[in-house]
Amino acid sequence: KTLYVAEQSPDGSVVALSVPDLAEAWRVNLSDWIGHSPLPPGDIYGAYTLPAAYSLDRLPGGSLLVVGTHAWNDKQGQRLNRSVILELTSDGTVANQWPDEAIDGVLYRARVAGKRALIPASKSSPGPTDELLPVGGALIFDLEKFEPSSDIRIPPLTPLFTNTFLWEALDISDDTIFLGLSDGRAGLWNVDGDPVLSLPS
Repeated sequence: KTLYVAEQSPDGSVVALSVPDLAEAWRVNLSDWIGHSPLPPGDIYGAYTLPAAYSLDRLPGGSLLVVGTHAWNDKQGQRLNRSVILELTSDGTVANQWPDEAIDGVLYRARVAGKRALIPASKSSPGPTDELLPVGGALIFDLEKFEPSSDIRIPPLTPLFTNTFLWEALDISDDTIFLGLSDGRAGLWNVDGDPVLSLPS
């Protein structure tokens, strides 16, 4: 009886709409965690610099897993990243949050399997990388404890590449993780983050 919608907008809202009239039941602005930014003028791709829920998944108990991400340039041209993972109850209350403060990085669409989620991570801002962030790899996220249980960190395929990147070529089952990398490699890992099979070696 509820339709959940996520915006990429100045406030990056998550909205609950009642069915069938689509009246707004509640709204949560991700900008409260990951920052607000105005509509960029004259650039059709500028919308992708706005805060957004890059992932919105309904969990078995009825709550929502929300991955909020914001990667943008401030008025001085400095590149900034902010990401947070939230669990929202069916009435829009924040039940869980990770980390305690938005992380300086970019988290993408989660894949959920049972009590775990697989969440790819990246970073486009300058400066040191938070040790919690497996840039170019993925978080293995425990949905019950609401924190990473492990992660997968993949060294670049040097000397041809200086970094790795994950986008849509990933999935998780009860016991296995598949990742396809931007440099052409692919592999299988177990849910503890240990490699099972990779190609090429």
